[in-house]
Amino acid sequence: MKVERVVPVIAITLLLVGTFSTIYVQSYGEKGSSDYLKINGKEFQINEIVKACSEKEIKPEAGGIYKGVLLSDMINFSGVENPSGYKYKIIGSDGYSKTVGWNSVQNGIFVLEKREVVFSDLPKQFWVKDVIEIKVI
Repeated sequence: MKVERVVPVIAITLLLVGTFSTIYVQSYGEKGSSDYLKINGKEFQINEIVKACSEKEIKPEAGGIYKGVLLSDMINFSGVENPSGYKYKIIGSDGYSKTVGWNSVQNGIFVLEKREVVFSDLPKQFWVKDVIEIKVI
């Protein structure tokens, strides 16, 4: 095959891969738009969580002021026994996830408007947007 034929084939392949990747990410992202949040394998209505948990305002080292529901209250509300003995994997609708220990969970909040988890003691790369699930590991 000549170079003139290979280049268009590669370009078309890359375009198709990009298109299908975008479609996949968009369809996966729609899961986070519901009014539910999965914690420790159980689904909870966000309104139910808000009513049962305390709110707090934090000023993270990364800057800004954030107000939301205490992440530790959410974990306790979900029924996790001995929460200090576990780590927590926080998963966003785009597949981005971070795993944190109980000490960080106690310094974290769930910002309702963005469904974002923000930590006062961790850098921004540990913050997760559009959270759909918190796994206990």
